[in-house]
Amino acid sequence: RMECAASASFVLVHYAGDVRYSVDSFLAKNKDPVSHDLLILMQWSTEPLLRRIFAKRAKGALDSGGSKGGGGGGGKFRGVVDNFLGSLKGLMHTLNAGEIRFIRCIKPNEMRRPRFVDDETSTRQVASSGLVPAVLAS
Repeated sequence: RMECAASASFVLVHYAGDVRYSVDSFLAKNKDPVSHDLLILMQWSTEPLLRRIFAKRAKGALDSGGSKGGGGGGGKFRGVVDNFLGSLKGLMHTLNAGEIRFIRCIKPNEMRRPRFVDDETSTRQVASSGLVPAVLAS
């Protein structure tokens, strides 16, 4: 659920507590490039508006040599899976090579005051994060 605040900000309300976002420089802070794979995938959307929006961008991405393999276009999506599996194998190698530690960060208070822990805020985060069952299971 989203609530609008009187100032230039908005609040997302969810089970772990309210999160306030300032709109100052919001776009600059959240300016992530669109994945090449998403550009290609959106060409096949069942929504005509999405197809039109992304058709030109996807064509430019294909023209710039972004697609792998020849012919049917399936090579690129297989490449994404291969990249994911490679990353997953690397992660598993790293995890298996070290000693596992569990770290969970919580905000001690909503006012961002140093050296002040609000019991209600901390307890809510610990309860909603699954921290207690994770510690009990380890």
